[in-house]
Amino acid sequence: MNIVAVKWAKNQKRFDETLPYSDDHVTAVPRPPLRVMQEQRAREAAKAVEEYAASGRATEAKTERLRALRLAREAANGSSKTSKTSR
Repeated sequence: MNIVAVKWAKNQKRFDETLPYSDDHVTAVPRPPLRVMQEQRAREAAKAVEEYAASGRATEAKTERLRALRLAREAANGSSKTSKTSR
């Protein structure tokens, strides 16, 4: 065996020892099945989409409320100015 092969074998052994998952079932870190992980990801994605939609609905409601307040204030002041001013 040449020196390069010996160095490679030592490095490979060191690399194998650092892997978190090994063939040794006694020391292997348990990992959930892929199906379970995919289902969890799908639930989290659905929750994120719902939160995003709820945020959008809240923003629209707030915008409508503020627009109504602005129009009421302008009507009370008798102002016929639009929101855009000419320069």
